[in-house]
Amino acid sequence: MRQGILSALIFFCTSAFAQSYYYQLPQKGNPGGLNRENDQESDNGGGWVLIMDSAAKASYSAIQALPIGFDFRFAGQPVTHFKVSSTGFLTFDTLAANTPITGPEALPSNNLPNKTISIWGMGANGDNDKVICKVIGNPPNRQFWVKFYSMSTPRQFWVKFYSMSTPGDSLSFTYWSMVLEEGTHHIYLVSMSHGAVRDYVSPKHTPGIQNTVSNATMISGSPNVVNTALGESYKDNFYYRFIYGNQPATDVSVMSFPMPVLTLAGNNNAVKVVVKNEGAQAVSSLKLNYQVNNGIIQSFNLSGLNILPSSGSIDTLTTAGNIPAVTPGDKQLVKVWVSDVNGGSEPNKTNDSAVSHTTVYAGTAPKADKVLLEYATGAWCADCPPADAVVEEMKKQLGDTLIAIAHHTLDGMALTGDSLVNEKLDSFPSATIQRAFSPSNQQIEFESSGNWTYAVRNAAQKQRWADIRVINMQLDTQGLLTWKMKVKMLDYAAKSDVRIGSIVVEDNIRGNGQAYDQQIANKYLIADGSSFKGKSSPLVGYYHQNVPVSVPSGIWGAPISTANDVLKPGDSFEWSMSFRFPKLLKKEFMAGTAQYSPKGTDVFVAGKPIDMRVVGFLALYGQDGERKVLSVNQSKLWDVNMKSRNLSKSSMRLYPNPAAGQTLLVTGMTGEKRLVLLYPSGRVVREFATRETDVVISTENLSDGIYYLQCIGIEGSRKVTLMVRH
Repeated sequence: MRQGILSALIFFCTSAFAQSYYYQLPQKGNPGGLNRENDQESDNGGGWVLIMDSAAKASYSAIQALPIGFDFRFAGQPVTHFKVSSTGFLTFDTLAANTPITGPEALPSNNLPNKTISIWGMGANGDNDKVICKVIGNPPNRQFWVKFYSMSTPRQFWVKFYSMSTPGDSLSFTYWSMVLEEGTHHIYLVSMSHGAVRDYVSPKHTPGIQNTVSNATMISGSPNVVNTALGESYKDNFYYRFIYGNQPATDVSVMSFPMPVLTLAGNNNAVKVVVKNEGAQAVSSLKLNYQVNNGIIQSFNLSGLNILPSSGSIDTLTTAGNIPAVTPGDKQLVKVWVSDVNGGSEPNKTNDSAVSHTTVYAGTAPKADKVLLEYATGAWCADCPPADAVVEEMKKQLGDTLIAIAHHTLDGMALTGDSLVNEKLDSFPSATIQRAFSPSNQQIEFESSGNWTYAVRNAAQKQRWADIRVINMQLDTQGLLTWKMKVKMLDYAAKSDVRIGSIVVEDNIRGNGQAYDQQIANKYLIADGSSFKGKSSPLVGYYHQNVPVSVPSGIWGAPISTANDVLKPGDSFEWSMSFRFPKLLKKEFMAGTAQYSPKGTDVFVAGKPIDMRVVGFLALYGQDGERKVLSVNQSKLWDVNMKSRNLSKSSMRLYPNPAAGQTLLVTGMTGEKRLVLLYPSGRVVREFATRETDVVISTENLSDGIYYLQCIGIEGSRKVTLMVRH
């Protein structure tokens, strides 16, 4: 069964004389924006821990412990242990022994234990149905997620109901998660993706919280609530928040004060504030206040409002004031807050304010000379080969201006830690330019590069924020690649808003099996003018270009460690990075049925120095999720055009060394030369003449041990040590 996430909706009940839980209307995305994973991320890396799988039919899991130090209270009381049921609920009553029924029923229910969070109404019918959990975020603001996976979904602890099934229907799946938030003690129920092998049959759920069999809260529409989040991206999820306590009559929460991270000198920023009515009464008036850099307070009375008391109704408020950006290099810290709600004072003032900032830039830096195009692909994607062809044609048209990276998912080239597809790319193939703009891919199937090329050329007209150089690149014989990123600022930016990063990219990667054989739709095999006309699917032996093989500082880079709060033109800094290739000159047998050459036994498929490059970038990583690439550059490890090879400081090297079947000798010498392979005693093993600068030496028939390779030519004599290890 497909993987899926079932977010457990939490309904908490307290006694008749105590406080209880109330909930807010569903919000888009994931709570707090901490979890940006694909909905179907599971236990395949990424830190998810299995609680129970499909073998546990309508039963409880073993007792689980919350992470050590995870501060969470249920109904005001500390809790440390829990267990879950595959029917879609979590309970902190670890002594509960009744056999869980599939349900669902309205809450409160005698068929649920006390102290229970509910998304009741699912089953574990498929092979990969499971419940998994994970901590997301940093102390003291973490989330604990419990994910119901493919069920038939500040620091957070997530419990995911993964690919769960509609009761009685193993072909439908649904994903939900329950989220416990450290510190705030809030509970979130997250509705994630759903679908079916065919003819989706939606399970009905009772999302809510049951504290006792006489005190519970459930979402309106229970026990017939259905999962309406469709896609696998976190962006189309929605969640309910449950808060313990008595809902106040008036409580306006300032959710955000969106400002651009960078503002051009001479422009103004409007004062727009996103607020939420978390009280029980409608809001008709309030006072909106703001202050820049602790200066004069500006206040505006807003009346005639109608922010409904709908358990979290959201509105955007705008004032007549604006904030001018005058001096390049200024960092404007702006505080906004609300007061005098409905003419009175609110009891809860902890959520009444928000702080934002912007840095004023000059806008006089040179235009971008390099532009980053990244696109989503996969060996399974039958519509992606034309995108590869388009990008290769764009390289010819745009030359060094274009830097391309193809982000793979769910195949042999998918890279752990590469989250860009989830964040910026929502279809296959699709592209993003400088991680800021996504051009239409409407013409890609016809191998028309017009839309993507236009977007790249347009981006090249915008300014770049820094000059970037990838320097001191070295590759040793054990596959350790090291380099430095050198950045020189050309305009202003706050240190806290930018990151520096690198991506190691390799071209011409090949492989065997469905992880590498490229699927392709039949229409591309028969279309006139197609690069793939006359071939067959899958494309065996396909050359995969622009493949990222390492993101050593994360897909968005790492924070800059410098003393200056605001970086100014002329500021320079360096960052050292490294990556060890799993295997240099990886060799595989390429079957004679492969549609691309070379074929046979001596085929290098990956780890090839000549096909490696390092992409360096400066990224904007600002508040409210404003993220894009500001400047980019790349350097090839082996630049034939420049006649330079950044392989080592020595004049002659072997890759790999030690060697098993063969090794590449990089002589660094031109013209006619004689190669001599010697035992340590000086006895000749073999010798031959060549004019090649780089020579593949077979070691298959050599015994394990130490040998010497001597190269004698018009430039002199050089010797290197070879170790053979089978």
